[in-house]
Amino acid sequence: MANAHEGKTFYTDLKRYPEIDADGDCGAGYALVPVLDASTEFLPFFDIFGTMLKLCKNDFSGNVNKLQKKSKEISKAQTFKELLDYELNNGLAKKSDSACIAALWYKRGLQFIIAFIEQFLYAEDTKSGYELFTAAYEATLKKYHSWIVQKGILVVARMIPQRSEVVKMLCYGDESLQSQLMADQKDYLKTMKPFADYLHNLIVDLGLDTEEKDYLKTMKPFADYLHNLIVDLGLDTEEKV
Repeated sequence: MANAHEGKTFYTDLKRYPEIDADGDCGAGYALVPVLDASTEFLPFFDIFGTMLKLCKNDFSGNVNKLQKKSKEISKAQTFKELLDYELNNGLAKKSDSACIAALWYKRGLQFIIAFIEQFLYAEDTKSGYELFTAAYEATLKKYHSWIVQKGILVVARMIPQRSEVVKMLCYGDESLQSQLMADQKDYLKTMKPFADYLHNLIVDLGLDTEEKDYLKTMKPFADYLHNLIVDLGLDTEEKV
């Protein structure tokens, strides 16, 4: 039976983000559906790392799901700009379940993913996954997390294998595809990165960006993740100490 992944890397058939015009103009803005579809298709990337990046996956997919839900509720909003403008004009931007808040964290998640992929692109094989994750995390998400979440995430990140092992997983075990993997990753970033830059600039222009730490947004998902990790490892017990 033929191997569905034969001759392919994780990125080979992955849906790309829509492209903007050569001059950088994207007209009325990126359409919601194709962008969110691309983000949904990317989610198995986190599964490659097993439990280690489950928290990142849950957070990223949660924001994608919120944006998909809002795009259906506000059907006349076809683009990110139209959706965020609608909430701002109707006093909805600061609600806990708003598309504006979801878009802000979705954008931050994209920036982390891009930084993480770039770390794997240009680092040496001897680099540990922890070093690569930490470099990406410190450059993007860390400043938005509380101290306890920062420390917890970095402890879990120590379980990420070194670069050479991750590269092998992204090649579905075929180490001869490493050069193709590097090319596929670069090609994927050609569409993901311009969108992330666009969304960042849009959020800044609309006054939605903030340096404030959202303790409830980050602490509860981390507590839930840590609980599930402990249970999965068989470390939970009813015994009194």
